[in-house]
Amino acid sequence: MGNFWAGVGASLTFGATDWIREQLGVNEVVHKGCLAYRAGEYTELVAELSLAGVSKVLTRMAVRNYQRARNAAKTIVKALRMGNREHIVHHVNPLLGHPGGQRTLFPTAGLPPKVHSGRWNLQVLDKEAHKRAHRRLRRVEQVLRINTNRYTISARFLNNLHRDSVQGCEE
Repeated sequence: MGNFWAGVGASLTFGATDWIREQLGVNEVVHKGCLAYRAGEYTELVAELSLAGVSKVLTRMAVRNYQRARNAAKTIVKALRMGNREHIVHHVNPLLGHPGGQRTLFPTAGLPPKVHSGRWNLQVLDKEAHKRAHRRLRRVEQVLRINTNRYTISARFLNNLHRDSVQGCEE
């Protein structure tokens, strides 16, 4: 299991965990040629491809259903705001994007109203807290976008395939 998770970490961090283990002098306990290590690398890549696919599907659904979702959300928002103009009802996971137009990684507008505007996904915030919430979410999404994009996944996958075809794999 240790070799499997070392492979997951190496793939996820573009080899940074391997470098760190090398600097700490503990890299000899990891068997990078074993099947478990390589299975960890490929498992991580498949998980990322799945996340990228889910994100793409959710985005398409959200774009198609955005106006309907926005109207449903407005009804719920009116009930939550109760006339308070100083606060904003914030979708923890946005319907389609962030203020300013940047799309969110996992939009909810294409999902049923109980999901996109359920109480679990709504917060009543003042304007500054609303801005901070979106800044935090954008930072998280930036990290995910760096590692979960079709170009870096494809490059790592091809690199792993090339390495495995040249080196072979011993257990």
